[in-house]
Amino acid sequence: MPYKMSYFNCVEVIFMKVFIVVLVTYFLVVVIKLIGFLISSKKKTFKSIFRNSFGNGNFPSSHNAIMSALTTSIFFETGVSWGFSLSFWLMLIIMSDSFNTRGAISKNSITLNKLTKSKIHDERVGHSWIEIFAGLVLGLIISCISYLIF
Repeated sequence: MPYKMSYFNCVEVIFMKVFIVVLVTYFLVVVIKLIGFLISSKKKTFKSIFRNSFGNGNFPSSHNAIMSALTTSIFFETGVSWGFSLSFWLMLIIMSDSFNTRGAISKNSITLNKLTKSKIHDERVGHSWIEIFAGLVLGLIISCISYLIF
C-alpha cells in the first residue's frame, strides 16, 4: 500500500527545514560574535567569552538574524501567507525592541552605574542600527543560501 502523506506530515517536513535554517543561523551568529570578541578583546576569560557570544548586545544581533531567517524561510515555504505575515510583523517588533526598549535599558544602566559608582548593571543590552541591520542581512543571506542548496 503506498504511503499517503497527511497534512500533519507536510507541516512537520516544512517546519523541520525552517527549524534547521534558524538553528544554523543562530550557530553562525554565535561563531561570528565569538570570533569578533576573540579578535577585539584583551581580557579573554571563559565567563567573558560565554557572555559575549551568547549574551545581549554585540555585533550582529542574533535575535534579528533568527527572525530574518525565520521570516525568509516561511516565505520560501508558503509564499505570502498568514504565517509569513505574522513572522514579518514579529520581526519588525523585535527590531524595534532591540533598538528602542533595550537601548533605553542600556542608557539607564550607564546612569545607574555612574550614580552608584559600580558596575552592577550590564551596560550592553541593546543594539545599534548597524548591528540590527547586520543581523537582518545575515539571516536573509543564510536562509537564501540554505534554500538554494537544499
